[in-house]
Amino acid sequence: MSRTTALAGALAICLAAGAAFAQAEPDDAVKYRQTIFETLGANLTAVVMNLKGEVAFPDAVAVHARTVADAAPLVLPAMEQNTAGEGSAETEALDKIWDNWDDFTSKAEDMEAAALRLAELAQGDDMQAIGAQVQEVGGTCKSCHDEYRD
Repeated sequence: MSRTTALAGALAICLAAGAAFAQAEPDDAVKYRQTIFETLGANLTAVVMNLKGEVAFPDAVAVHARTVADAAPLVLPAMEQNTAGEGSAETEALDKIWDNWDDFTSKAEDMEAAALRLAELAQGDDMQAIGAQVQEVGGTCKSCHDEYRD
């Protein structure tokens, strides 16, 4: 490998690493995390609508549950940037999220685990078990909302 090629490769790695650690504009960071939470909420709602018989798309339950499980690990990275007092985007996130990051992290990890279990159960047809797990996921969401959402 030529020295020029090696230097170009090293430069590319440095630029990529810098981009990975760059922070978003505060308003964009808020919008992104709101999109993650909207995805979680919309897909949980779709599961509940099926469980209640408001709609009849039982084959979609597993898809919605999987989407919840896929979106759940995005919460922590989306919330990592402290936007308290920055930007103009309206947010219901309380500043104390970043003051109590370890607790927030614990709550988010509980939600991730519950969401993963929901996706696993949704592969079957035990709607009672799925419903109970939806309540478990909802409880983890509520524990965070009660503490960290306005």
